[in-house]
Amino acid sequence: MALLQYLRCGEKSGSEWLMSVAEPMNSERGVKTAKAPVSMPALPKKKKTNLLMAAVAVVVLGGLVAGGGVWLSRGSGGSGVPTVLAYTVQPETFDVKIPLGGELKAIRNVEVRSMVEGQTTIVKLVPEGTRVKESDVLVELASEQIKDKLEDARIRLENANAAVVNAQESLTIQQMQNESDLKAAETNAELARLEYEQFDKGDAKVKIDTLKTALANAETDLERKTKDRKRVEELAAKGFVSDNDVLDAQIAERDSQNKLETAKMGLEVWLKYEEPRTRQAAQRKRDEAAAEFERVKRKTNAAIMLKEADLRARKLTQRVEETRFKYFGEQLAACTIKAPQPGMVIYQSSIGGGGQNQGAIEEGAVVRQNQVLIQLPDTSKMMVEVKVPEQLTDRIKTGQEVTLTVDAVPNRVFTGRVETISVLPDSRDRWMNPNIKEYPTQIVLDGENRQLKPGMSAKTEILLARLNEVVAVPVQAIFSSAGQPYVFVGTAESWEKRPVKTGLASSARTEIVEGLRVGENVLLSRPKNAPEDPPATSTQRGPRRSRNGGERPAAVQGGAAPVPAQNGRTNG
Repeated sequence: MALLQYLRCGEKSGSEWLMSVAEPMNSERGVKTAKAPVSMPALPKKKKTNLLMAAVAVVVLGGLVAGGGVWLSRGSGGSGVPTVLAYTVQPETFDVKIPLGGELKAIRNVEVRSMVEGQTTIVKLVPEGTRVKESDVLVELASEQIKDKLEDARIRLENANAAVVNAQESLTIQQMQNESDLKAAETNAELARLEYEQFDKGDAKVKIDTLKTALANAETDLERKTKDRKRVEELAAKGFVSDNDVLDAQIAERDSQNKLETAKMGLEVWLKYEEPRTRQAAQRKRDEAAAEFERVKRKTNAAIMLKEADLRARKLTQRVEETRFKYFGEQLAACTIKAPQPGMVIYQSSIGGGGQNQGAIEEGAVVRQNQVLIQLPDTSKMMVEVKVPEQLTDRIKTGQEVTLTVDAVPNRVFTGRVETISVLPDSRDRWMNPNIKEYPTQIVLDGENRQLKPGMSAKTEILLARLNEVVAVPVQAIFSSAGQPYVFVGTAESWEKRPVKTGLASSARTEIVEGLRVGENVLLSRPKNAPEDPPATSTQRGPRRSRNGGERPAAVQGGAAPVPAQNGRTNG
């Protein structure tokens, strides 16, 4: 109504209307409204479009007035300085929230499918909308053919079990025969090995030691006989012995030489002929016995492998028949579909998504294997899935408080908390607008809310922070130049451009961390005599411009991360 009054004021002073609205609202907050006479230009009679634009501007100003502390500042009489809105800085308490829309979903939702092979018919069906408990019967399917298959599978399984027992007994008999044959072959191989070792480590060494001893004795005897001959020859030269004695000594020496040659020949013949021949014969006998033992082992192993292969084949057939019998047993059980969790019955045909061949879910309907018949959401615990724009993801944290309303449940506010935030943006609609990146975020509602149903639309507000008694100003008072936020402090005629450090911001208020004190006045629009900020360079682009002509800082845009708690502020 106040807006209509202003639009209808015609040639009357619009400032009178604004003062009439601001004074009672500011008085409620203990803020004094300026009483100096002001002159606000009357609303010009222009086109309808300009009138609507003026109406929008008045709505914005009305929102600021409702916040308290707003007053009109103008230049002194005759100064030519136009009147502007000003705001007296005061402690503010407000919440920083992000509004997002979403859709209700059950936290736990189960798709109930037909798991019966091929096609079957629905015999019995629970009514749609029924709230069921876990293990309640939902659907009964036709089962006569499956019962026949189950009986046939039982007979085949019994035959397979008998074949396994027979194959096991045959394997046991073969194992006993193999054990006997292996023992005999192993004994022969061991005897041949011992015979060879006897020759190699015993007989051969004794023989060669005997021959070497005979050779050494022959050499020693020859040396002695040679010395005797020389001594006899010396005595004969002196006439002490006869020539016959010399001849006997020479004959004895030759006999010793012959014995030495015979000993050498005997050792050579043993080493060169007799020892290798005897060794090879013993070695061949040993190797043949060992080879026979290996042949017996291979033969018995082959026989065992055949029996074991037959047993494995029988067992494989048994397992196949067991699986077949179990499968048809499960198929028979699948004809009775029970609720895997408590929830509300929703036919799949009621919500779609079953494909072009999806018929109505009803008794007598033919359904196929793996077809979704029922959706079973547990409505006792609900959640809302919203999509958070990329520029706000750094401010959303798990555990943040959320308030939400549901159109289907008027006059009630629900509460919840942020549960999960996707690490990747939603790609389902990327082909429509690849420049928009939104991150699915799940909000879990507190308590049980059985009156809520999946698919209902919900409006949520995520609480980023709760600011208590902090220094704050309207967002229209914040300007920015080259990334540095600033405000105009003073009046329309006498002002100061002062840089500030901003904190968090709501849709209407921005926290001032540094640069302003309670009681100071800031202008809500750029003074006409204030120089314009230089255009942003390529490295300064990014902040969007506010409605009052300046660049809006990051905190106003919602892009600033929450700063540490101070000045009575509690972060969300």
